[in-house]
Amino acid sequence: MLGERVNAISVLGRELLLVDVGGGTETHLAGTADEPAARAAVAAGRAMPSRAGDAPAAGYDEAALLEPRWAVSTLCGRAWQEMAAGEGGVFRRWQEVSLAPTCRSCLRVVDTWFPKADAPAGIELLASVVAEKVEALGSAYVTGVPAEHLEAVRRAVRKCLRAKGFQSETHVANAVLHVFSHDAYAAIDPALTRSWINQAISRIESGESGDQQMLEPDRDAVDWRTWVVDG
Repeated sequence: MLGERVNAISVLGRELLLVDVGGGTETHLAGTADEPAARAAVAAGRAMPSRAGDAPAAGYDEAALLEPRWAVSTLCGRAWQEMAAGEGGVFRRWQEVSLAPTCRSCLRVVDTWFPKADAPAGIELLASVVAEKVEALGSAYVTGVPAEHLEAVRRAVRKCLRAKGFQSETHVANAVLHVFSHDAYAAIDPALTRSWINQAISRIESGESGDQQMLEPDRDAVDWRTWVVDG
């Protein structure tokens, strides 16, 4: 954080303001702009509380809040409403403090600023194994992927699935790469998918803990270290 003057972070020497766009819960990023259209972090009339529903935000530098130095669009190209509440406090009582960006599109833009790491041997093989699991089960997940190689793995997996005729989606949660394909799931024998559903219902009705890995070993995670040679 850049102190408590405004709710901003610095990435590779670039200042980025954490902002809300309205109509969603994600926190976006807006860069600085040296142009007449540059705007302030908050509108002049909203810098300090003026209504019963507003909350004091004494932790910020008012001059910094009102300085017109931010791009009018987020890194992902959306018009933004105002700075997200940070360590200096909230402006509206309904606000929640947000200290990190959560918009994946903004984060992908930031990722492009970093030097690209050379892809180690084995990524294509890993992608092929993941694609086979997705074709068989409709989804798969990959553990242990270093952060600098996540995008390369995502691209390789999607490429393999496109070659099989399947569109796919990839998401990262808690350092695990999840791959989904509605096309692949729709192509699975309906009798097999019904058997999975029946197994799940049986576990619920029996009150068993339902160890998914014991009943369906094919759903085990694909681990990066098994298929990729680092270094």
